[in-house]
This record gives sequence, structure tokens and C-alpha cells, in this order.
Amino acid sequence: MSPTPPSLSTRDLARWAARHLAPHKGLLAVVLTVEALAAATAGIVDPLLMAGIVESLTDGATGLFVRLIVAAVVVSTVLRGLTYVSSVVHRKLTNALTADLVGNAFESFSERAPAKVAAHEPGYHLSRIFDEPRRVAETVRVATSIVRSALLAVGALGLCLYLAWEVALGLAVVVPVLVALSRRYGGRVAAETVRGDEEEATLRSHVGRSVRGHVATQTFGLGAVVKRYVGGALDRLLATRYRRTREASRLRSASALFLSYAENLVLVGAGIQVLRGALTVGGLFGFTKAFWHVVGATRKLVDLLPEVATAKGQVERYLAYTTDAASEAPSPFHEADTPVTLLRDVSFGHGADALFEHLDLAVRPGERVLISGPNGSGKSTLARLLVGALAPTAGHAIVPPLASISSVLLPFGFPPGTVREYLQLDERSGVEQARILRLASRLGLDPFLDRDPDGLSQGEKRRVQVLLALTKRAALYVFDEPLSNVDARGRDLLMDTILEETEGAALLVILHGGDRYHAAFERHLAIDGGAVRETATYAGEADRPAAWGGGTRARRVRTPSESA
Repeated sequence: MSPTPPSLSTRDLARWAARHLAPHKGLLAVVLTVEALAAATAGIVDPLLMAGIVESLTDGATGLFVRLIVAAVVVSTVLRGLTYVSSVVHRKLTNALTADLVGNAFESFSERAPAKVAAHEPGYHLSRIFDEPRRVAETVRVATSIVRSALLAVGALGLCLYLAWEVALGLAVVVPVLVALSRRYGGRVAAETVRGDEEEATLRSHVGRSVRGHVATQTFGLGAVVKRYVGGALDRLLATRYRRTREASRLRSASALFLSYAENLVLVGAGIQVLRGALTVGGLFGFTKAFWHVVGATRKLVDLLPEVATAKGQVERYLAYTTDAASEAPSPFHEADTPVTLLRDVSFGHGADALFEHLDLAVRPGERVLISGPNGSGKSTLARLLVGALAPTAGHAIVPPLASISSVLLPFGFPPGTVREYLQLDERSGVEQARILRLASRLGLDPFLDRDPDGLSQGEKRRVQVLLALTKRAALYVFDEPLSNVDARGRDLLMDTILEETEGAALLVILHGGDRYHAAFERHLAIDGGAVRETATYAGEADRPAAWGGGTRARRVRTPSESA
């Protein structure tokens, strides 16, 4: 379940924006300066030029008329230039903010507990890490449009008050009505934005799974099932977008209707002032142009109100994702600063689908444990519970911190990069570099160090996985089927290497069968039908059966008859 987004007031939203824009204050200052100049030019200079042009015609001042026309052309050119500069700098600012927000979201994802990541498909996290922060960053244009429209409205209104203050005061009734409408519909728009973004993330998750399972869908005729899930998520997404558009349209329509009434009343008042001789014809033209700037800017602000509500919902959802990793609510899973991993009365699954019920299991420091069982018995699930990659449905899992665990769990996904980049040799001591390169050479991976492992064979991938796990110094090592897709000679090499490099640490290995390697482990756990049985425990080396022969750490123990 996704965390509940925090509720932000308009002031909280402004503070959040100011904090994230502070590192880019230079670009922001350019944008705001350009917007202020554009607003002053359009709202004050342009109407005054109009008034002067009309007055010069009325008075027959041809020279003044020509100069004012030239000035009007210059002003128009300046406005177009400011618009261009604003557009370019806007994009720079938006790109910088996008990089910051996506980086923060990805960092939050990287610090998230494995069990929380596993609760959603990759497509869901892709939407939360990239799509949603990008949309939040794009709202910079909404904020600067508000600034420009507000400055334009204030400047033009000031000119209207200067030319005919009695008439302009009629616009004062507009503001409280618009505020009331915004409060009524803005919250609904924000709520639908949050729901819509969640449904979009879910849809991406379903589509991603559909792509990965395309062969199975065709093979087993699962098209109807896939369509039901994808179609259901799409229907819910479209429904939330419809409701958001409906509420935003109600806000715009009601605001525009009231504003049109106010426009007509003000124009009637201006006409009366001309008839009374209180306003000249030139003044009327200037007043009218300034007034239409006021009206246009106010309409723009009205149109932006739903966008503000949408931005509020997007920021709330972004904060829910980026703060969730740091403020995780108490759950049945928690970490402890101890290398012991312990399951206490753990259940996983529900009812008839429960895989484990009331399971108690401990792996002690330095202990070597072999888990075996048929396919689908829950071996991999048990391993994930023991390292905290899955949270139990009930009970408690006490595991070491992630820094003390090194694991290869299936399915294993390689992140972008080459094998050499994974090894991070430049960040290690000379001794560690030599040890890791020796391991790579022993596993036959020298030719593949500069390759992306996604392009390697299954056996080569398995060796890369084992190498990565062994490069990390850990208190607990976990390997899920490390010998699968490896030939017989390679299996012995991998097992020898694992046992040697993990000496002194707790080791948990999952094998399908694996009788050949039983002697290397102190405990054998067999899983079948949800039951975990301890089939063998060896108190010491002398108690163990014979090994596969030649294993460095699983030495063959002489039998009593041989000793005799």
C-alpha cells in the first residue's frame, strides 16, 4: 500500500518550492526579472502609449503621434524578446529542478527497505522516480505564470485607478469571490491528482508485467486475464482524470462567468465617466487597454487555480515517496544491530495461500546452513524473509543491517553498468583490489570485466553474481541456487570459492537437491508443504559424512573403519 500523502497548505507549498529553488536562485532571478519587466511593459507602458497616441491625434500633434508610434513598435519588439528569453531560461530552470527531484527520488528508492521495493512492480517505481518528479518540476512554469499574471494585474489596475479610480474600485469585489471558488474546488482537484498519479503508476506496473509475461500470455491463452487487469487500471486512471477535469472546469467556468459580469459593469462605469467629462477620449482608450490587461491577467490566474491545486497534489505525492524511506512506520519486520538472523512465530501469506505459519528459525554467527526442497516449496521465500527482502505477514523477522548482508537472490536483476564498474575497484584498498581481481580470475571472469553482464550466458551471469556477493565483507551470506546453469566442474569451483571466502561468517545456501555438498554444511533444512524440517545438524567436523572430494573447506572425514 502506498503511504498517505501529507496534506500541504498553500504556505507549505510555497516554502517547499522556495527551498528547492534556492540552489538555482540565479536562474530564478533572471526568470522573475524578465517576467516583471514584461508585466510592467504590457500593463503600464503599453496603455499609456495608447492613451498618448489617441490624445496626439485628437490634438493634431503629428510629430508626437509619429514618435509614440515608433515607441509602440519598440515596446512590442521588447515584449517579444522578453518572451523568448523567458522561455529559454524557463527550460534551463525546469531541467535543473528535474535533475534535483529525480535524483532525490532515486536516492530515496535506493535507501528503501528491500521488502518495500518488492511490494510493487518495477513500472510502479519508474513512475514514482521519474514521471512524477518531472511533472512536479514542470509546475515551475505555473508558478512563474502566476507571478507574471499577478504583476500584470496589479500594474494595470494601478493605472486604471490613476485614470479613473471610482470605476476601477468595482474590480475589488472580484478577488474574494475568486478565492472562495478556489477553496471550494481546489481541494477536489488536488485529491483527484493524487489518485490519478497512483492509478497511472499501477497501470505502468501492469503493462510492465504484461510485457515480461508476453510469451506466457500467448502460450496459455491468458489474454483475457491480462486485459482485465490492464483495462481495469486504465479505466480507473481515466475516471480520475475525468473527475479532475470536471472539477477544474467548474472552477474555471464559475470564475469566468462572474468575471464577465464584473467586466460589463466596469465598462458601463467608464462610459458614464466619459459622458460626464471626467475622462478624456485618450484616457478612455488607455483605461480600456489597461482594464483588458487586468481582465486577461485575472482570467489567466483563474485558469491557473486548478493547476495550482494539481501541483499541490503532485508535491504531496512526491513528498510521500521521498520521505517514506526515512520515516517507515512500525511493521512486523525490523532490523537489529546483530549478525544473527531470526524468525519468531513468522507467517507468510493468508489462509489457504499461507506458505509458512508460526515458523521459528535462527541462523547463528559463523553457521553454515543448507536449504533444500522441491521447486515451489518456498526456499527462496524463506531466504528473502531471513535477509529482510520480504516482510512477514505476521510475527517478527530480526535481521542484520543491510550493510552486514551479502546475498544473491533469484530472480537477480543486474543494474546498468559493466562488471568492472560493479566491483568499484577505485574505491577499495590495494589489498582488496588484489583479492577481488584474484577472485574474478579464479572464476574465469577476466574476459568479461568490461562487459554488461546482461549480455552474458546464464552460467557466466551466475559466476558474476557469486563474484559480486563475495566482494562484500559481510556477517551473513545468502546464495539462492548458485550452482544452477553451471557445469559439473564449474559447480565444484563455485562451491569451493563460496566456502573459502565466507569462512567465519554465517552462510545460507539454497540448493535444489545438492546431496553432493551436504558435508560442507553444519545444518540441513528441508522444506516441503510449508514445513521446515531440520534433517541434520553436525556438532563438529568428525560428525559429518564424506564430502564430494577435494573441496577445500568440505574436507573428507575418515570413517571409523578407515581410522582403524
